[in-house]
Amino acid sequence: MNDTFRVELITPNAVIAQADATALVAVGEFGQFGVLPGHTEYLSVLRPGELRLHVAGRIERYVVGRGFAEVGPKSVSILGDTIERVESLDAESIRQELETNEERLKSEDPLGDEYSRLLDRVERNRARLAAIEGEAS
Repeated sequence: MNDTFRVELITPNAVIAQADATALVAVGEFGQFGVLPGHTEYLSVLRPGELRLHVAGRIERYVVGRGFAEVGPKSVSILGDTIERVESLDAESIRQELETNEERLKSEDPLGDEYSRLLDRVERNRARLAAIEGEAS
């Protein structure tokens, strides 16, 4: 068995990263899951959360919005509406956006389209902050 597998992180606009990894940890619909080389085929819905990619003895950290993970024994494709490197995120601007969107949610109709969009932004920003704050621990 090979000790790495190919990973592609893809958004609708770009291929964010391609790497040979020894492990991957992501947040699926039912919680966190891990992938090692030789993993059985697997398809998962992704929730907003941190993705950790183990590459060449280091950990690369990303925040993925909603999307899908397609896992196979030799490769993993992460298809996300957004994928950002944790070190590129600005905590203060994310906190401000989160606060604004949480306030706006209070006045929106929970059955409306705008409520869904705002809720999605709130969840994504909470995941972004959690990843940044996890960096310090």
